[in-house]
Amino acid sequence: MEIADLETMSVMGYKCCMYGNHTVLVEGHKGLLEFSRENVRFSLGRSSVSVVGKGLEIAMLTKSSAVVKGEISGVDYHGV
Repeated sequence: MEIADLETMSVMGYKCCMYGNHTVLVEGHKGLLEFSRENVRFSLGRSSVSVVGKGLEIAMLTKSSAVVKGEISGVDYHGV
């Protein structure tokens, strides 16, 4: 993996790392709000974060961390 393949966003206690266009790691989420093959949305308390793409799947899910894989087109933060 090259450095250019990694994007990290850290906002208000959660961290989101995107590896290329195929894997996203979300740390510090408060639970799964929505799941489809095109959108996976996690609660961040009073806000949320969505992983958007095609053929998405949750490869790993714990109480506060998740790995989403698929053809990822973006990560959207939804604040209050």
